[in-house]
Amino acid sequence: MGTAGELSGLAVVSEGSGDKLGKVQDVLFDAPSGSVTAFLVHPGGMFTKPLLLPILAVRTVGADALLVEQGHVLEAIASDPPLPGSLSVKSLDGRPVLDDTGKYLGKMTDVTLTADSLSVADLQYSGGVIDSMLHGKPTIPLAVVKAIGPDSIVVPASYGAPQEAAEVESTQAPS
Repeated sequence: MGTAGELSGLAVVSEGSGDKLGKVQDVLFDAPSGSVTAFLVHPGGMFTKPLLLPILAVRTVGADALLVEQGHVLEAIASDPPLPGSLSVKSLDGRPVLDDTGKYLGKMTDVTLTADSLSVADLQYSGGVIDSMLHGKPTIPLAVVKAIGPDSIVVPASYGAPQEAAEVESTQAPS
């Protein structure tokens, strides 16, 4: 399993011709199912706009490149958002994560993808630089997320602070 951030910058190559079509810039996914729906690909060049790569055109997501079946699979983006009904991972970056009691947990940082990189497994967030260095970045399974709204992400309180719960349990252990 990797993250969408790790796919950013990955080369997009046509399997038929070997031509490099661009680099992955973002991942789009369907929130209810977690399925990746498309990739935004930057074709290179200073004044070019990203193009849409539908997931059906992707043959393989490898460690060093994303292979597509042929060279003419990239589509111009005709709307904003680029694919209505899909969420952009980059658009979620920095969005506040709250539990269902209203407690602020941190800011969204990335998503964890399944081994085949074709669906989102978890949302990753950070409670701050020091907290992330000490405890790592907590993850929340996408399946339990209550809401992904334009202003915040709401999760169950049981996912609120796993480190604090572990610290409380260890201090209450019998001697």
